[in-house]
Amino acid sequence: MIYALLWIAVADLGARRGQRHSAVFHGFTGVFIALPLLVEATTKFHYLTPMLSAILLAAVIILGLLVAGRRNLRILAWGVTLPAAPLAFVLSAKTQVTTPFLLSLLLLGFATLWLGYLRRWHGLATLVAGAVNLGLALVIMEQIMMSKRVPAGPMANLWEILSLLFGLIALYFGSYCFRVFKRKRTITPLEIGQTLVVALIGLGGAAMVINANERSMVPLGIFCVVLSIANYTAAYGLLPRRDPNRRNFLFYTLLALAMALLGCEMLLDRSTAAIVYAVIALMAGALAHRITSPILFLHGSIYLIAAIIGSGLPSAAFHGFANSSIQLNEWIRVPVLFALILTAVYPWFPRPHVRKTDQFLGRRAVELIMFISVFAWGSFFVSLMAQFVPLTEETETYRRVLASVRTGVIALSAVVIAWFSSRTRFGNLAWLVYTILFLGAIKLIIQDITAGGTVTLFLSFGFYGGALILAPRMLHRSASRKISG
Repeated sequence: MIYALLWIAVADLGARRGQRHSAVFHGFTGVFIALPLLVEATTKFHYLTPMLSAILLAAVIILGLLVAGRRNLRILAWGVTLPAAPLAFVLSAKTQVTTPFLLSLLLLGFATLWLGYLRRWHGLATLVAGAVNLGLALVIMEQIMMSKRVPAGPMANLWEILSLLFGLIALYFGSYCFRVFKRKRTITPLEIGQTLVVALIGLGGAAMVINANERSMVPLGIFCVVLSIANYTAAYGLLPRRDPNRRNFLFYTLLALAMALLGCEMLLDRSTAAIVYAVIALMAGALAHRITSPILFLHGSIYLIAAIIGSGLPSAAFHGFANSSIQLNEWIRVPVLFALILTAVYPWFPRPHVRKTDQFLGRRAVELIMFISVFAWGSFFVSLMAQFVPLTEETETYRRVLASVRTGVIALSAVVIAWFSSRTRFGNLAWLVYTILFLGAIKLIIQDITAGGTVTLFLSFGFYGGALILAPRMLHRSASRKISG
């Protein structure tokens, strides 16, 4: 092995004298002496333990890449890396020991990443990053399969696996952060993709391994929340939000959003998480205009939608329009009522407009929340009015009256939104009015006509027909008023 390493050292001397072809030859010779020797000494003769074999593999890799990077020998770098990466898999499979060889693979990934930055050898760094991702993904799958075979006992190498996963996050994400915040570089699409893969394998894999070992998810959830706070702080404190190229700012804020959602899901139950999301959405909506951040307004919209989903509001709203009987107790829960109130409050927060894209996205977010708000509040009023229907729920007459009540609420919603269209800053709400009328027509066919009943059907058609006449007229007056103004 010393003899092999001497060949690599001679390669450095040859490159320093300008003998590049000789340097590449000596480097290749040293690598192709050392690597087969490692395999034989480890797997056949058992002279080397897996740990010592992994240390020597890392030494050969680092020395070869050091010479290649120092002397700008791209071919030597490929010659060291291409056999070394699969060799780590081979030695791991032969010895049935994964941690030391995956650690050497991580070191190879770190070295090639920075060589890619210094020498622009990005293809080499991407190839090794893929090998690192594959190795850790295979380890995670192995752990999950082992937990299914032996569900009772915890695995002895849990902390080793978690160390590798967090090492993956530290090496790659830490390098990207150093490059962005210290060297003022713009994050590249390849770095964005690798960060997403690292988050999926590192954090997602850690969650699966911890769950397979039946351990608490609280420490991992706290880590995600802390990472989210750090990303938000770095994005708003260190990165320019109004720079023409906002890729860094958008990426770190999006990562912070994902980490916050993931951390809350690990730490809290669904109802508590929904309340926390709603509070965060309220704070984001109120703060966005103050600090002129359209992105924060959009994040608040996403937190609000997460609160709506987690609170159970969609289920309660659907039952209000679809069930044959309605129970008001579905609405009398803190998360549902909190999310319901916030759907009506959030669209009124002033939206900061910095760019046309921000204006477009902000308006789409408000429109989505308004649609959810109208649907949810309409269902709530239907559920409330159904409590005053003096009929037994099992009777056919109750279902007919309930169908008519629902149609009346839909019709009233369309008229009220058309009236709002001309008197609020939301602009033209014709899309929402016609969407409500369209859904009302489908509901009229499916529910009211099927239920039958002369009186109730007459009322349903009367409600819907009145809305069909009044709402478009109000919209037309609103449009005429804006044109004349």
